[in-house]
Amino acid sequence: MKFCFPRLLGVVAILIGCSRSEAGQQNRTRPPAPDDSGTTSAKLDSSGVTPAEIALGDSVFNGLDGSGICATCHGQNGVGTGAAPTLNDNNWINGDGSRGYIEGTVYQGVPNPTQHPLPMPAFGHTLTERQLHAVAAYVFALSHGGVRKR
Repeated sequence: MKFCFPRLLGVVAILIGCSRSEAGQQNRTRPPAPDDSGTTSAKLDSSGVTPAEIALGDSVFNGLDGSGICATCHGQNGVGTGAAPTLNDNNWINGDGSRGYIEGTVYQGVPNPTQHPLPMPAFGHTLTERQLHAVAAYVFALSHGGVRKR
């Protein structure tokens, strides 16, 4: 496994920025917890997702130059890195890969990942509600073949 020190510095900067920005954010209702019953279907998850929402999620995830809030750890277009898992396939380490699961994970983070070295910060108070929904829609589309790779 190859370790990239500049990438680690980027992750540290994000973690510091996230902790500082929480204080200035308004309280929001937490998205529902992931549903372990298996009742969430891809059809229900993809309803109401627009190309504009996916495009917004892409811009938050990847940024213009690959330095987006998620691409820093998950790689451009969710290809995965040594720091964080691949998100552009349908293999999930935890949960069912539904939009609700993805949104809940982005909101609350992953403080103790089972297969990767760095915790994922909670972005529930960093992203706006619209950005949170859009990132979940983008990752869902990535993992279900709904996004054309750059």
